[in-house]
Amino acid sequence: MNGDLLPNADNVVRLCGGSHLDPETGYPGPGAFMLRNDEAYLSVNWLEFFAQFGHENRLSEIQQVLARKRSIGKTARLALINIGNAIQIVGNSPLLIFTHEPIDSPGLIPDPSHSGINNLQGFEQLVAERLSQAVSEVSLARVEE
Repeated sequence: MNGDLLPNADNVVRLCGGSHLDPETGYPGPGAFMLRNDEAYLSVNWLEFFAQFGHENRLSEIQQVLARKRSIGKTARLALINIGNAIQIVGNSPLLIFTHEPIDSPGLIPDPSHSGINNLQGFEQLVAERLSQAVSEVSLARVEE
């Protein structure tokens, strides 16, 4: 349901383009977590939405839905972030809120796990830096053919 809070024990995944990845570690830098001008929240996907699957298959489901929505570069990665850990790393100013924001509107490609990281306005740079520190795992974003 739109706007429902995600549990702190769960994880979200952020699609990060290759230009935002550290060439040595492959982990995303702060640029991967900046809001675009027209965004109210930072778009992510809720990993545990796909509760019926194990970890790798959950990532595969997210890869597939993202591939239906856009072209994904060969160097793009999915950055995994634990919600509770991210809230702790960012701290209270601002207090991040993770919400389920499924896309199911006519004319748009469905994305049932789509979610958002809210309350970044005015703190974008600080939050972006800290979210990049909260990444616990990266994996290929592109569906292997």
